[in-house]
Amino acid sequence: MRAQSRVLVVEDNVAFADALRAAIIARGHVCAVVRTARAAIEAVEMNSFDAIVSDLHIGKDNGMDLLRQIMSIDPKPTRILMSGSAPEAVRLAIGVVHRHLMKPVDIDVLLDGIERTGQTE
Repeated sequence: MRAQSRVLVVEDNVAFADALRAAIIARGHVCAVVRTARAAIEAVEMNSFDAIVSDLHIGKDNGMDLLRQIMSIDPKPTRILMSGSAPEAVRLAIGVVHRHLMKPVDIDVLLDGIERTGQTE
């Protein structure tokens, strides 16, 4: 059996966030969802997470900037960035994220990234 991970999903698309949360929980992990970068920072300051999954575009905020901020608060969680339109984010993500996934996200690839916490690709 896989170890249970605590996952924070940062996604402003309610339906997509709910689908991610359901898949993560179905795999046996604990999952919290926030819809803004500010809420994500507050969650990280108040809780311990094994993985952070963030969209690149969170309303007016930038997921890459958010993951950098989170890294300065707690460098331990695996950081996964999702984007639907920015393959350039892969180059910019070096040293900030462990995995970059293009939308539509393959849920098995996402879960593999969560379950391989701390391993950079």
